[in-house]
Amino acid sequence: MKRVLLLLGFFVLCSPAPIIQAQVSFSVSIGTPPPPPRAYVVPPRPGPHHEWVEGHWDLENGRYVWSDGYWTTPPYVGAYWQAPYYSHGRYYRGYWEGSHGRIEHDHHREGHGNSERHGER
Repeated sequence: MKRVLLLLGFFVLCSPAPIIQAQVSFSVSIGTPPPPPRAYVVPPRPGPHHEWVEGHWDLENGRYVWSDGYWTTPPYVGAYWQAPYYSHGRYYRGYWEGSHGRIEHDHHREGHGNSERHGER
């Protein structure tokens, strides 16, 4: 019996484990929702591979700061933009999502947002 249990334990340990996938979500607890979106004109699409990132309120040092929308290229073919949102007292930043997984997007490093920043709240 001891031999059977040892063999069974060996096979359990050597068998391939199922692949576990997890999704991580980043949020910031801020308390108050952002102001309503601002109205602005969307410029013409610069090229066929560009995607529009909608203007939105973002958090900087605990304050909401408006970022105008802009055209950009996704990090890979088939990626789509998940816009930032506020829900139940928490702010969730926007990111790219698709078949290659989630890609965090830094609007400042892309050269977007800084020159288009407007009033803080």
